[in-house]
Amino acid sequence: MKYLEESVRVAVEELAASAPYSHDLATVARSRGRRIRRRQQMAVGLAAVLLVGAVVTPYAILDGRQAAPVPIAPSPSPTELAPAPVISEQWWKEPVRLPGGFVITALSQPGKRLGQGKSGGSTPQTGNVVLDRSTGRYRVLDGEFSTVIGAPAGKYAIVYRGQDLGIADSTTGQVRQFDFGPATSFGAQWSPDGTRLLLTRENGFRILDPATGEHQDRDTPGGLSNCADQCFFAWLSPTEVSLPQRQASSQAVAAMHVFSTGNGALLRTVPLVRTPVSGQNAVSPDGRHMLIDPDRNDMYAREFIDVRSGRTVGTFRGIGPAHFVADDQILVVGSKAAVLYDLAGNELQSTSMPPEFSGRRISVGRL
Repeated sequence: MKYLEESVRVAVEELAASAPYSHDLATVARSRGRRIRRRQQMAVGLAAVLLVGAVVTPYAILDGRQAAPVPIAPSPSPTELAPAPVISEQWWKEPVRLPGGFVITALSQPGKRLGQGKSGGSTPQTGNVVLDRSTGRYRVLDGEFSTVIGAPAGKYAIVYRGQDLGIADSTTGQVRQFDFGPATSFGAQWSPDGTRLLLTRENGFRILDPATGEHQDRDTPGGLSNCADQCFFAWLSPTEVSLPQRQASSQAVAAMHVFSTGNGALLRTVPLVRTPVSGQNAVSPDGRHMLIDPDRNDMYAREFIDVRSGRTVGTFRGIGPAHFVADDQILVVGSKAAVLYDLAGNELQSTSMPPEFSGRRISVGRL
């Protein structure tokens, strides 16, 4: 029975593959009509001239070769992912490519060096490095920086020296230091295009232009008075930022306030059960989905929600910072591997990381 079913399936597929596209049906019909008319004219002429061979002639006519069939364009093949990238041993000489089309934009020094009170090393394997997109190579930054966060696009990177924030130019290695104070240093986040920096203030947020150093402050209703554990503003879209809100009598997350980047006005409130991811690319490019922090009882369990309703719409399992690389793909970047998932939680690709990436903060973005 299985053999019969398989035979029928194959036959149906072959017939479907050989059928012309709908836009070719008229062409095929016209071709066949002309062929029939030619055969009719040939039959009449031969019948009038060759009366003796009247019995044989029809067979000869019917035995004639048929016209070549109309070519049929091949069906487009399903979209396939490019082979998973492989990181070379001398990775600093070219952009480190990851699944999903992302590249590594910066590497912070290993955390163990901070505990020992040491600065970053002077080599790519041990130091703080940023991707210089103009040369396609990684530059080692001079200076004792505790954290480096590369922009997802463009030539800049955030650098922290303790609580002090600065902006590094990856093409020159020069750093511009800012005196913003503790309330506006931690939790800084790049805009998706790398042209603006979002910082958290006591009364609202600040948007900084990394090229000029100019900034705009926006006060928000309530400021940080009711925010949850991770009290940082985050980009939701080019014109909106979000801030998680806690329940009245605890630090548990209750909702997400959405504010206008233009004037700081509260636009809407979205119910939540956990804190949104505050890192880069936490929102899908189409603005529909947002990643939220893992469950504390299971750090491998990851979720993303509908931005408008706060409802969980998908889950997957992975360890490490998660990033939307496309509307339907999520990249989880760990110190041992970078793994690409679809929205159903299926693993699509994986790229192994070099040993020297272990313990370092990894920034990602587009080339």
